[in-house]
Amino acid sequence: MKTRWVYSELGSPRWSEAYAQLKGHTPLLEKATQHVPFSSLSDEEREQLLEYAAKSSRRGLMGRLSNHASYRLERWTKTQIRALHTTPHHGSIAFDAFLAGEPKPGEESTDAREAATKLGYHPDKWEAVTVVGKRSDYMLLDGYTRSVAYMRAAPSSAKLAVWVPDE
Repeated sequence: MKTRWVYSELGSPRWSEAYAQLKGHTPLLEKATQHVPFSSLSDEEREQLLEYAAKSSRRGLMGRLSNHASYRLERWTKTQIRALHTTPHHGSIAFDAFLAGEPKPGEESTDAREAATKLGYHPDKWEAVTVVGKRSDYMLLDGYTRSVAYMRAAPSSAKLAVWVPDE
């Protein structure tokens, strides 16, 4: 799961700075920014992503992934996404309240709600978002911008791909 997370962030204007060791042009960075599917990466590229994870400024938050032995891919409705909670950085609030809220002063340029306006709705190019925790209290760990874009622009019948921990 860490490799998936790193890969999704490499292509993100919001989080690419967390991987300072990738400054400049690399084939893996190019794939991430072009949204080449994670499934098409080689074993060597996935190993490289694990190396990046260990050096990332986001490694503390990534540690929450280790609380679960495995994950399964599900498709969630908007109702299910609304029921998620945010990370402590976002106040540990319901995702629906986060969605309705405003960026913290000074964080507008890195806020998922702002970034989603530029991202648009392109689920065919997105990696799945990731949740952690228990079924009755899942926390959205990775995929805030994609989740906001989905909630704002997806048809009501659309579903979002979500990595969910096996319990």
